[in-house]
Amino acid sequence: MRCLLTSLLVLCVIASPACATWSILIIDTRTGEIAVGSATCLTGFNLRGITPVLRVGRGAACAQASVNLNSITNRQIIWNMLQANATPQQILAALAMSDPQHETRQYGIIDVTGGKVTFSGGANFQWAGGVTGSVGPVHYVIQGNILTGSPVVSAAEQAVINTPGDLASKLMAAMQAARAMGGDGRCSCSQSAPMSCGAPPASFTKSAHIGFMAVARQGDLDGTCVSPWTGCASGQYYMTLDVANQNAVAPDPVVQLQSLFNAWRGSWLGRPDHHLSTVSLDPSELRADGGSQATATVTLRDWTGAVLTGGGAVVTPFLEAGSTATASLGPVTDNGDGTYTFTVTAGTIVGDAWLRLGVHDGTSSVVLSPATRIRQHADPLWADAGTVSAAAGRTVVLQLDAGPSFAGRAYVLGGSLSGTAPGLVVTPTITVPLNMDPFLTSTITTEQNSSLLMNSAGMLDGMGRATTVLNVAPGQALPIVGCQTDWAFVIINPVDLASNAVPIIVVP
Repeated sequence: MRCLLTSLLVLCVIASPACATWSILIIDTRTGEIAVGSATCLTGFNLRGITPVLRVGRGAACAQASVNLNSITNRQIIWNMLQANATPQQILAALAMSDPQHETRQYGIIDVTGGKVTFSGGANFQWAGGVTGSVGPVHYVIQGNILTGSPVVSAAEQAVINTPGDLASKLMAAMQAARAMGGDGRCSCSQSAPMSCGAPPASFTKSAHIGFMAVARQGDLDGTCVSPWTGCASGQYYMTLDVANQNAVAPDPVVQLQSLFNAWRGSWLGRPDHHLSTVSLDPSELRADGGSQATATVTLRDWTGAVLTGGGAVVTPFLEAGSTATASLGPVTDNGDGTYTFTVTAGTIVGDAWLRLGVHDGTSSVVLSPATRIRQHADPLWADAGTVSAAAGRTVVLQLDAGPSFAGRAYVLGGSLSGTAPGLVVTPTITVPLNMDPFLTSTITTEQNSSLLMNSAGMLDGMGRATTVLNVAPGQALPIVGCQTDWAFVIINPVDLASNAVPIIVVP
């Protein structure tokens, strides 16, 4: 039996260049970023053209173990089904149905929603296996075959979990961790007995012969999936590092990938980063009245988090096609200090407009992720929090937006512990949705414009807006733990508008 397995292993080496490999796939559900890396103890070709599938904003896969180099059918199935938003489990089931050699294959498949699956066919050569998992918004799939042992996969997993930073950093660390455990046992141990040296082997110089790493971010471009050798990961990505076409005496590809990675990192210093650059809105929400406005401020940072102190980039705001509300985006002002500002004017549809920013720094373009939500609603009053901890305290911002037609008018905001119905009838047509109680009396008299209720009465600005700040100190709300407070404002002199009620619950 051992002779038979050895002969099959030798046949695998001769006949199927992607017969053995390890692969790592990582996604971030918050940003849509995708990372994939792989290495193998085979020579003379580009692994990136043989095993991976990468679709920007959709997902990725690696199809490995026994691979038919003259066919791209399985990778095309993955490619098309990722585009159709099929789950990884559905894709794997389709592969099993269509491929009579399914048990000779190994797959890792992942999508940007966090769906993931790993599969090692019963005919894979040992050690073979995989793992899936997640930590926060980061999800991963790691697998390999003909490895020195399971520590190759488990060490890569721990590197993904514990390495700080973006997916590129996690991927590089995971590739190094897999290498440290010996990686492909045919390189670090023995062609015929790849597991016989342990994991890691006591001494080795190489874990593989060829390898690659790629990271795709929102705004990158897909390649094609039509040629078996060009493959299905040939797009224009944020990062593409290849160590290809090497012979057996070349240095370890992971060591070379690290050098390429370091140089690539250096090339992005002082340039806008997709994810660490920020977008802020003031105010953070808008009334869907066709006239309310917010100021958007873009602060460009590089991958280290350092603010870019000079201007000169071209910043282009746009709304995602899936937005449920509309908004008008004004011209962008370059402030010359790494920040850019523009005006957002609300539409008349209640919903969410999702703001994206394209940035071109003269060298390349990036799209900032994740998208920024511009919430547009019909309510004149809203709060940035719905609870206050009595023990810890909290600051809650209450945003008043009566609309431009009430610009410069006087307002009063108050709160009640007695609910919102039937409310206070103040004119035949105006009812304030608060019930009278000592708490309400206090908020509109002794606590008005106090340190507890800053700016709770005054004049609306030129857009018909004001901001009240509720400052609850630690322990101050202990007497009303478990109670719901409701807040509303009224326009006075004359009284011709009462806002909606906003609940804020006092929790322990």
